[in-house]
Order: sequence, then structure tokens, then C-alpha cells
Amino acid sequence: MKVSLPLVVAGTILGLAGAGTSAAATVSSASYSISGVTDTSGNPENATITFVLDDTANVYTLGMTVTNNDTLAQIGADPTSITGFRITMPGTVSGALHLSSGTGNLVNLSSNGSVTEFSGGGAYNAAHTDSLLTQWSVNTALVTLPTVSIDIFGVGGATEGILPTSLGNSTCPATSGNSGYCKAGPSTRNHSPAVDGPASFVLAGATSTELSTVDLTKLGVQLNFGTAGWTISTDIVPATISSAPEPGTIGLGLCGLGLLVAGGRRRRR
Repeated sequence: MKVSLPLVVAGTILGLAGAGTSAAATVSSASYSISGVTDTSGNPENATITFVLDDTANVYTLGMTVTNNDTLAQIGADPTSITGFRITMPGTVSGALHLSSGTGNLVNLSSNGSVTEFSGGGAYNAAHTDSLLTQWSVNTALVTLPTVSIDIFGVGGATEGILPTSLGNSTCPATSGNSGYCKAGPSTRNHSPAVDGPASFVLAGATSTELSTVDLTKLGVQLNFGTAGWTISTDIVPATISSAPEPGTIGLGLCGLGLLVAGGRRRRR
């Protein structure tokens, strides 16, 4: 079927108008993963980071959810916690970036691996409320744009590393203890509070449109494991893309185009 240029343009305009009426629109999303990797000490390193580019009233932000995919039985020494990630966005950003938020379920780890929540008022609460993460920031000490480093090292200290979800005091294989992090060694416990489960961050640009041209399929992504900083090469692991972006406005654009095509057919009748 031949589609005239004016019809395509009108359909696009209608689709964008529909997008503009929404409080927020997902422009694109993509996930990057690390799987089956171990460092030189045999510590497992498995993770997923999901990026979502949002446009809210023409203000673009990049949401990031970091998940530690190690099993509870694999949690041992400190290098199994995720303590930073770097994103390279070539040709898309030039100004200062900052974290507008960072949240996660902060917990203290006891000597037997049981968890005490910051936000749950004591014992583990499955319906927990995430706490603000104050240790994480955009760290400009070691990298320059177009690479952005988001980690726990820029403000000093070595807490708030991201661990797998413990599911509270659930049973896990261990020589002793019967709690979610029962195999966590002293080096892990000594860096409490830690993040129990995924952590979520929102990256904002120097201007409202700074991040508008980010192509989520072309990011360079590295994750850092352990609290030694960005100094041990085997603890800095590149992630590969595992899902394609999903434009959030395509459906609205196609809907607008469909309405115009339908209207044109009715007029021809």
C-alpha cells in the first residue's frame, strides 16, 4: 500500500502529541549481563544492570537497576559484592552528570549471616521500604567523559555493596548458620550496611536534554566487585548486552498513524 508523505508526518505528530500528554515516557531500555565469571581467587561474579531512558516533561533521566545474580551459597568474601559500575556513552554527553537518587534495602549482617534491616525496624521484613543510598555517587576521580563511574568510593568508606537478595533468614547451604547470608565471610560482614537485593539509581544530566541522545545499545559497561576500589583488574568485569531497547513511544506513534489511516479509508468510502 502506498502511503503519502503528509499522512506519515501527520501520524507522527499525533503520536508525539499522545506521548506529550503522559507524565513520563520510556524512550528505550536495555539490559547488560555478566554470567559465569570468576576472579583469580575463584569468587563468582554474576550480575545484571538494566537501563531505562525516561523523558518526563522533556527532562531526560537514565534509570539503572543493578542486580547481583550470585546464589546465596556463593556469597563469601568481600569481592562478591558489587561496589561500582562504569558506563561509556560515546558522543552523547559533554556536561557534568549526577545521581538524583539511589535506593536499596540496607541491612546489617551479623556473625551468623542473619540480616537486620535499616528500614524494617529490626528483623527482616519482606515488605521492606528501601532506604536512600548515601555512599554511592558519580565519581570523577579516575575517569572522564564520555565514561561515567558510579560507585561507593567517591565519598570515602566502603559500605553499601550490593549483594544478592537474601530473602530474610532463608535456609542456604552452609557449614554453620541458617540465615540468608550464612556463608558471608568476615570481610563481607565488616562492610555493613550492605544492600540486600537490587539497587536502583537515577542519573541526571547537566541540562534537561543532556541524556536525550543516549543509545542504550552502544554502551560500554563494566562492573566492579569488592571494596578495593578500581585497582584489581580481575574484579572489573565487562558486561555484554542481553536485551534490545524497547522504545516506549513507538506504540503511540503507530496508534496515531492507524487512526489517520482509518480516517482516510472512511473518507474514501
